[in-house]
Amino acid sequence: MTPVETLQSEHRTIGVALDILEAICRRIDRIRIIEQPEHIDALIDFFLNFADRSHHGKEEALIYPLLEEIRTRNQGKHIWRMLREHELGREYLRGIQRAMALCGEHHAEGPEMLVYMSLGYIEVMRRHIRDENALFLDMEDKRLSEADMKRLANSFDAIEKDWFGQEQYAAYCAMPTRLGRHYIH
Repeated sequence: MTPVETLQSEHRTIGVALDILEAICRRIDRIRIIEQPEHIDALIDFFLNFADRSHHGKEEALIYPLLEEIRTRNQGKHIWRMLREHELGREYLRGIQRAMALCGEHHAEGPEMLVYMSLGYIEVMRRHIRDENALFLDMEDKRLSEADMKRLANSFDAIEKDWFGQEQYAAYCAMPTRLGRHYIH
C-alpha cells in the first residue's frame, strides 16, 4: 500500500468511528441517557490514539512538511487549515472527555454536552477528511519521487511500530468494525 493509500484507508476507518459516534448521539438525543459509556470511552481512546496521535501525527510530522516543499500558493492555505482542524478536533475531544466526566457524576447537562461536543467533532473531522483526500490526490499528481514514497512508507511503519506496536495498531484498525455492529445496520 502506498502512503497515500494508507492515509485514505485510515480515513475510512476513522469515518466508520465517526458514524458510530453519530449513531450514539442520535440515541442519546432520543432517550437522554448514555446506555453503554464503555463504547464512548473506546471511541475516545480510538480518536485520541489512532486518529490523532498516529494518523494526524503522520500528517504533521511527514506529509505536511513534504507538501510544503512541493506546494503551490493555494496548497499552503490548505495546509494551515488542516493543522487548525487538527487543533479543533483536539478541543472537541477534550470537551467530549469533560462531558463524559459530567455523565459519570450524573450531572443532567452531561449527555447534552456530550452530544454537542461529539457533533462538533464529527462535523470538523468529516470536512477535514474530505479536504485531505483531495489534497492527497493532488500530492500523488505531483508524482512524488519513488524515494519520497519509500521514505514515507518506512516512516509510517516506524510510527505504527514504535508508538503502538503492530498488534495494537491492528486492534485500533479493527475496533470501529467491531463496535459498529452495535450501531450501524
